[in-house]
Amino acid sequence: MKLRNALILALTAFIWGTSFVAQSVGMDYIGPFTFNGVRSFIGAMTIVPCMLIQKKLQGKNKRTYQIASENKAPVDEKNIKELVIGGILCGVLLFVSSSLQQIGIKYTSAGKAGFITAFYIVLVPVIGIFMKKTYQIEVDCANCANLMEEATKKTEGVQDAVVNFMTQKMIVEFSEGSDPKTV
Repeated sequence: MKLRNALILALTAFIWGTSFVAQSVGMDYIGPFTFNGVRSFIGAMTIVPCMLIQKKLQGKNKRTYQIASENKAPVDEKNIKELVIGGILCGVLLFVSSSLQQIGIKYTSAGKAGFITAFYIVLVPVIGIFMKKTYQIEVDCANCANLMEEATKKTEGVQDAVVNFMTQKMIVEFSEGSDPKTV
């Protein structure tokens, strides 16, 4: 399991690192807005089939139960309005930042662009300290998900468990012949 995780991490770093070279070469042929539009379209066309397949697989397995997070806010008009406004603001900020990054890549090397982007990981918390921001840390990291999954899998009668923080659910697959209510 650890080897697989390390290989996946290395693959992610490789893809992330080489993407700056692809972005730099792509800027020789098309503009930043076209590049971002095509990149976002390809991303959407990749993720939508995965979502549909995941939904279909969850519906097929009748022995799979979802344990939803207990702290979900009720869905009302105010929450929907806040979600829409927040989504629009996030989308605009993402559009502006990725467009500025694409424009910047046109005028610098891929290595410098990669360094500056990776520096955000250090820069954002430091800026937060100067702005006297405090953060409530919730369980939403991959390591915590892995620990939760491992602990659940050790429970007698549990065959498999998968934590999905995006949907705030844990999918538990029980062993044949075990009663989910008693497990």
